[in-house]
Amino acid sequence: MKTISKYLLLILFLNSFLCQGQLIPKKKTSKSVDMVSIKTKIPTLKKASLNQLQFAKTGVINPKPLNVSKEVLMLPSSKKYRITPKKPFDNGLSFSFYGNYSVQAFTVSPRLSGNTNNSHSKNQYYTYSGFILFNAKINKEYRVKIDLAEVRGSGKILINDQISSVSSTNRTINYVFGTSSNGQHVITISPYERNGAINPEGFKITSIQIDEL
Repeated sequence: MKTISKYLLLILFLNSFLCQGQLIPKKKTSKSVDMVSIKTKIPTLKKASLNQLQFAKTGVINPKPLNVSKEVLMLPSSKKYRITPKKPFDNGLSFSFYGNYSVQAFTVSPRLSGNTNNSHSKNQYYTYSGFILFNAKINKEYRVKIDLAEVRGSGKILINDQISSVSSTNRTINYVFGTSSNGQHVITISPYERNGAINPEGFKITSIQIDEL
């Protein structure tokens, strides 16, 4: 009888255990899988010659609007690099530009390459005026945040051949990129001139931050 009782107790115990679903673990959504999925959508930034970019005169035809998803903006960062006019270098991050420098802002100006006496005509400009120089690592994703002091003119700024629209209420430019090699990568930024419009306006940068994702 004792042996039978033991078997009955064991069966009851196992039945209770199975009913509670203890042997069948529930599937959980993996945050790491979500992060990998989001990162795969980040475009790769190819290396380019700073010297060639500085003297490029080819206009950017029909640049696409710059769009950065909220998911990418919310991704945590493992490392941060940040420069300001008071601290213009940070461990591989610097900013080269044409314009004026003060402790309050980097003032990026359009670079006139032609001659004209009419300030409201379509002038000829060099393609790029500002160059963010960053010593990136291979197979990494980065998020760039550029804060402006003020917005003038159309509020359209060209960053790596894409148009970022800013305003007096939104003075931040967000940009993301991935890498396929080590070494210096160049991110171009310039005032944007639409064909047939008046001359582009310069802009003032108060800080540039790059997050390693």
